[in-house]
Amino acid sequence: MPGLRKLALEQTGRRAIMPPLGSGTWSCFDAPMHSDILRSNRGPEGDGPAVAAPRWPACSASGTPVTSDLAADRAWPWHRRLASAATRRVRAWCRSAADDHRPTPVESAVNWLNQQSRSVGLAVRCGAPPCPGLTAALLPTLLEFGQLELLEDWLGWLLSAQRSDGSFTQAGMDVGSFLNTAEALVALTELAAAGMVVAHDPARRAAEYLNQRLADFSLAGTGGDRRLRTAVSVRCAAALSGAGPWLGSKRWQQTADDVLVRSRGAVDWHLWNEPGRLVVQAADAWLTLGEVDLARDILRWPSSRQRRDGSVPATEHATWGENDVLAHLSALWFRLGERDRADRALAFLHRQQRPSGGWWQRWGRSLPTGESAWAVNHYLDAARLQVATSFDQPNELPTAIAANDGRLVAVRDWLATLGIAPKVADVGCGPGRFLCELRRVVPHARLVGIDPAPAMLRRLPPGIESRTGSLLRIPAGDGEFDGVFAVESLEHSLLPERAVDELCRVVRPGGKILIIDKHRARQPLSLHQPWERWFLPETVEHWMARHCGDLRVEPITHGPAGKTGLFLCWQGTRRACAYASPAEVSGSVPKLARNSLISPAA
Repeated sequence: MPGLRKLALEQTGRRAIMPPLGSGTWSCFDAPMHSDILRSNRGPEGDGPAVAAPRWPACSASGTPVTSDLAADRAWPWHRRLASAATRRVRAWCRSAADDHRPTPVESAVNWLNQQSRSVGLAVRCGAPPCPGLTAALLPTLLEFGQLELLEDWLGWLLSAQRSDGSFTQAGMDVGSFLNTAEALVALTELAAAGMVVAHDPARRAAEYLNQRLADFSLAGTGGDRRLRTAVSVRCAAALSGAGPWLGSKRWQQTADDVLVRSRGAVDWHLWNEPGRLVVQAADAWLTLGEVDLARDILRWPSSRQRRDGSVPATEHATWGENDVLAHLSALWFRLGERDRADRALAFLHRQQRPSGGWWQRWGRSLPTGESAWAVNHYLDAARLQVATSFDQPNELPTAIAANDGRLVAVRDWLATLGIAPKVADVGCGPGRFLCELRRVVPHARLVGIDPAPAMLRRLPPGIESRTGSLLRIPAGDGEFDGVFAVESLEHSLLPERAVDELCRVVRPGGKILIIDKHRARQPLSLHQPWERWFLPETVEHWMARHCGDLRVEPITHGPAGKTGLFLCWQGTRRACAYASPAEVSGSVPKLARNSLISPAA
C-alpha cells in the first residue's frame, strides 16, 4: 500500500485530482486541465505552492455528483488512484510517441504567421487585400513572442501605408478608416510603452486625424446603426486616450473623455445579444480604460451562451460561430479573471486549429470562408495571457530554498566560475529565491532579476536590479551579461527554442548559460499546467549547440531529501561566433540580433 500510494501521488503533494474512471463519467481527460487546478509546478515535492482545490463540473455526464475537493488520502480508494495514474501515464506516453516532432498549437500559429507575405501587410483572409488595422494589431503580439524580423517588416509596411491626412485606409480602398487608424495608434503606443524606439510623427498624425473626426462624430441613429457607431467611437476614443500621455497632448485626452461620456449612455450595453466583432472590441476598449464592470456587462450574453465544449454560437440558436471572436473572448475572459471560461474557449480553439496552424473564419456547419488572420492574432494573445495570469498571485510561490538543494548548489557552483564580480541575470526569477541566496554567497556579483510579472519583481530583495521582461523578450543588449541562468522557467515559455536563442543573445562571448528544468520522462505522472513543456536531455542540448560550446547535461537533486531524476541541468559557454544552422538559413529561427528599426530604448 505505501508503494502504491507513492506511485499514485508522485510529485503531486498531498492532493490529487483523480476523478472516477468509467463510461459516462468525467475523467481527467474529459475536461481540459488549467491553471485553476494548479497555480504553479515550480516547486515539487512540497517545495512549491499548495495545490488549489480543483473545480470539476457539478455532475458527471450521467448525472452523478462529482466531488469538488478531492483529498488523495480519503476521497478515492488506492486502486482508483493507481488506475488513474497508470491511465494518465499510458495516454501521455502514446501522445508523446505520436507527437514527438509535432509543433504545439502556439508554435503552429507562429509558423503560420511566418509563412505569410512580408513585403505587404497581412490580409484578413487569403486573397483579400492587406489590412492596415489587422497588421497593426499584430505588432505588439509579434513583439511579445520575439518575432522581431516579422515585426520590422510589417511595421515598415504599415508606416508606408499611412495617408497624408494621418489616417490608415480600409483594406483595398483609398478611404480613411476610423478603426484601422485607431488600431495603428494603439499598436504604436504599445510598442513605445514596451521600450521600443518608435517615431512620434506617424502616431501624432494618426491621433490628430482621430481627434478631428471624433469631435464631430455623431452617435445619432437607431437600433444596430447606433450600436455600430457607438462601438466605433469607444474604440477610437480609447486609442486617443492611451496616446495622449505618450505624445504629451491634453487636448486629445479631453476629446476622448467627451466621447466616452456620450458613448456610455448612448446605448444599453447589457442588451446586446450577439457576440459580434465590434461588441467584443468595445468590451476590450472599456476594459483597457479600466471599466471592468462595464466590460463584464457587455460580455454578459456570450458568457451565458458559452457551451460545454467552450464554443460560443453567433446567435442564440446558431450552429456555427466565429473563431476570431471566440479567441478574442478568451483573451478578455483571462483579463477579467474568468479562467474557466477562457480555458474552455482556448481548448475548443485547439481542436479547431488546422494543420497549417491557422483557423477557418467560422466553425460549425457553415462553409469555410478562408483562414482568419484575426483568429491567429487573438489566439496568440489568449495563449500568452493564459500563462501570464497564472502567476498573478506571488504569495503562492516559494520565497526560500534549502541551502543543500541540488538546484541551488548547481547555480552556486556555476556562478563561482564566472569571476569575482560578474554581471548575472536570473530570467524568470519569480520572487527571487535564488537571487537572495546568491547575493549572500557572492556579495560582489551584480545580480539582475527578470520576470514578466511586476508583482514578482516587487518582492525582490534590496540591492538586486529588476527588469520586466520574458524569456522571449529579454530587456537587455547583445552580450550584456557574463552569465544568465533560468531555473524552471523554460517550461513556461510558449516558444522554448526561441527562448534559448534569446538567452544566448544576451551573454557575451565566453560567458556562460545555465538552464535547470524538468525531465520529460517524469511528466506523464505529474500534474502540470497544460502549456508546460518538459524536455529530453538532447532537446535543449541541440538548441544550445547552435550558439554554445563545452556543453554538459547532468541530473541534479532537489528538495531536502536529495531526490534525483526529476531535474536536469544544461550548461554551455557562449561561442564568439555562432554558426548558422539550416533552420536559421531558411529563416525559421530568428537571428540573435535584430536592431535596425526597433531596439530597446536607452
